[in-house]
Amino acid sequence: LAHDALLRAVRGTTEVTPLGDAVGDPELVFLRKSAGNLDLPVELLDLGEDARSSARVVLAREPGGRWA
Repeated sequence: LAHDALLRAVRGTTEVTPLGDAVGDPELVFLRKSAGNLDLPVELLDLGEDARSSARVVLAREPGGRWA
């Protein structure tokens, strides 16, 4: 599911939404803290898979990053 969601995001066939601070979501808090512990600034993006299936797919990328 994650691979399919990433392909749709790169191809522009799904809505990609930047996630804010995500204070109330423990998984997103964990991702942000893990990246912070590695001194990596990240931007978390929701790849919109929950609109197609019951899965949630999030991509972490460098802020201001490009798809290709």
